Amino acid sequence: MKKIIKYFSVILFSAFFMIILSSNPISALYDSSKNTTTVSVTKDRVQIEIRYQKGINQGSAVYQWCKGTLNSISECVDPKGPINYIESGGDQNLNYIAMGDAADDNVTRFTFIVEKNKDPILSDLANLNGQNYTLFVTTNFCARRSGSNGVYTGCEYWDPDISKLYTKLHVSMDDLQNGLFIGATDGEIADDGINSMMTKIEDIVNGTVMPILWAVLGLFLVIKGTITGVQIVKSADEPQVRQEKIGSLKWLVIGVAIAYGATFAVSVVLSFFENTFQGGK
Repeated sequence: MKKIIKYFSVILFSAFFMIILSSNPISALYDSSKNTTTVSVTKDRVQIEIRYQKGINQGSAVYQWCKGTLNSISECVDPKGPINYIESGGDQNLNYIAMGDAADDNVTRFTFIVEKNKDPILSDLANLNGQNYTLFVTTNFCARRSGSNGVYTGCEYWDPDISKLYTKLHVSMDDLQNGLFIGATDGEIADDGINSMMTKIEDIVNGTVMPILWAVLGLFLVIKGTITGVQIVKSADEPQVRQEKIGSLKWLVIGVAIAYGATFAVSVVLSFFENTFQGGK
C-alpha cells in the first residue's frame, strides 16, 4: 500500500506540472495593453489596424477629420465625418467580440481600409493645398464580455481609459499630395508586406509552436518523472542509489522549468526583428 501511494504521488505531481506547462502562461484576465489602434494614411486610403483581447464596439468604431494640428478631439470644429471604418472599410457582418476562452490568451487583429472615394478629405485632396488636419479615431475596447462557456454575445463593461478610446494622427495635405505615407508609428511596421509576414510568424509561434513545445516538455516530465519515481521506490533499501535518483528527479524538474522559461525568449527575438525592420523605432 505504501508503494502504491508513492507511485500515485509521483504520477500526480508530474501530471500537475504538465498541466501548468501546457497552459498558456498569459493570464485570462483583462489586459488593456493588448488593445492597440494604429492609423496610417496615403493619398488613396485610410488604414486602421485594431488589435484587441476581448472585443470592440462596432457602432462607435468611427473616425473624423478635424482642421488644424490639434491635441484633443474637444478642439475639433466643423469635423468631416464621423465615418464608421468597419462599415466603410471592413465586414460589418462579422462579430467583433472575441469568442472562446482561448481568445483571452491571444490578440485578435483586424485591418480596415477606407478607400479615398469613401473619405471626405481624400476625395477632395486636390483642393486642400497647404492645409493640415488631425485624424481622430475612436475605438471602444471591451473589458468584460457577456456570455459564458466560450460563447459571448456582447460586452458588459467597456474600457474607461480615454487614452485607449481616441487615437490621433496629424496629417499634412501637401505630404499626401506628394505621395508620402503618414502614420504606422508607435511600434508598427510601415511596410504592409513585412507587417503581414511578422504577424503571421507571431501567430504561428504563439498559436502552434509554443503550445506544442509546452506539451512536449510536460509529456517528457510525466514519463521521465514517473520512471524515476518508480526507481526511487524500488531502491528504498539502497540509500545511496535512492539519494541519486531523488537528485536526478530534482534536476529533471529544474531542467524542464528552465527549458520552459527559455521559450519566452522567442518573444524577445520577435521584438528584435520587428524593431530591426522598423529602422530602430
